Amino acid sequence: MATPEATEIIRLLEDQHTFAGHALQGASQEALNWKPASTPCDSLAGLVHHIVEVQRLWLDTVIAGEPVPPGLAAAHAATAGSAAELQQLLDESLARSKARLESLPPSQYDEQRERRGRTMTVRWAVYHALEHTAMHVGHMQITRQVYDEQSSASAPRRGGPAVPDRDS
Repeated sequence: MATPEATEIIRLLEDQHTFAGHALQGASQEALNWKPASTPCDSLAGLVHHIVEVQRLWLDTVIAGEPVPPGLAAAHAATAGSAAELQQLLDESLARSKARLESLPPSQYDEQRERRGRTMTVRWAVYHALEHTAMHVGHMQITRQVYDEQSSASAPRRGGPAVPDRDS
């Protein structure tokens, strides 16, 4: 049974995955792999892979002591053949994240962990995974908007609501 804190974190993570899915809806293969600048900006595909790998890093590696995800270093360069492929990665990552968060006992949130010589609590690592996801979902939304504008896709796309449909 998930703690109330885990339940809220899961809800917020679900929201971010929903927003990421909206950025992918109806995207062509070109849109998924397009980068907005010659500087080190990521494509939608690169951002999804990065989100998935970083969630694994913080929730599985830092909290649970599992090995560093093998795809972490190459995530930014990832490409995709379809939005469905990326949505599946997001769905699988969300399911794994939810299972990890639901399994955390209340006492574990205050335990210390170390990453690259820095000490933090499990709670900090969990919230960092959430904030990092939210930041990159914002990048996905902007990348998609810029791609749509630059590709003369003047018709508004249907990407779902800007916010989840729930009471504030």
